[in-house]
Amino acid sequence: VLEDVILAVTACYPGHRLRIVGHSLGAGVASIFAIMLKEKHPDLPIECWAFGCPGVLSLNLARKVETYFNTDAGDTSSVGTGSG
Repeated sequence: VLEDVILAVTACYPGHRLRIVGHSLGAGVASIFAIMLKEKHPDLPIECWAFGCPGVLSLNLARKVETYFNTDAGDTSSVGTGSG
């Protein structure tokens, strides 16, 4: 349902970018949701802003998706990654 709403809204505002934002656990959820949307809809203009993101992604996946992620200042990695 949420995906349908997002697609409808982005269709109404074609010149705008979709920003998905979260903090802490919400940042982890926002990260995963942004990846799911981008994988299904590669042309969807998505940015994900994750603040204090826990390690929810593997290092390889984080490198793959870093172009549409922004994290809080001072964090040198683009997305919170799990250990290993």
